[in-house]
Amino acid sequence: MVATEKIAETAVQLNDLIARRWSPRAFDPTKTIDQPTLISILEAGRWAASSSNLQPWRFIVAHKDNPTEFKKALSVLKAGNREWAQHASVLMFGVINRYRSSDVLNRHASHDLGLALGQMILQALHHDIYARMMGGFYPDQARAIYNIPDEYEPFTAIAFGYKTLDLGYLNEANQEKERAPRQRQSLSDLVYSGSWAQTADFVD
Repeated sequence: MVATEKIAETAVQLNDLIARRWSPRAFDPTKTIDQPTLISILEAGRWAASSSNLQPWRFIVAHKDNPTEFKKALSVLKAGNREWAQHASVLMFGVINRYRSSDVLNRHASHDLGLALGQMILQALHHDIYARMMGGFYPDQARAIYNIPDEYEPFTAIAFGYKTLDLGYLNEANQEKERAPRQRQSLSDLVYSGSWAQTADFVD
């Protein structure tokens, strides 16, 4: 079994959704996300900030209620992710428009996708739905299967679903990962001031 919650051990109190957020692999295959809830998650992403309000993100969505589309999305994932992602309720691919205009790259596009996904993940958690993002997929395969234009880049995959305490759906290695405590580097390792790698004096 895994802990019911993995609440972050923080230096100061955080918003409850931020403290609760983590990325499980153990999803309940018996529970599905209904359409109004899914729309609310996507709407949260729609209202994320973006450079020049270009909103360079697009989402390809496959719901488990549509087995054909869900199977197609699973086929784009690498095998290690398919093992657990098959039990999620919704799979998505986050795609970015790489250009600000026809010949000017948008170097902020992936950053803006991250902002949208961050809001979507917290909105999902508001409904007790968890998410796990994946780099382990085949972008070229996604491009071919979904007819993604050249100016767009398949950037990440995301699984959404209801968490389960039953780890029997996972292989042994993933069960161990689910049981492991959450870990983060300290602020003193991450926050600088004055010069590179010089820890800011206001953090411990």
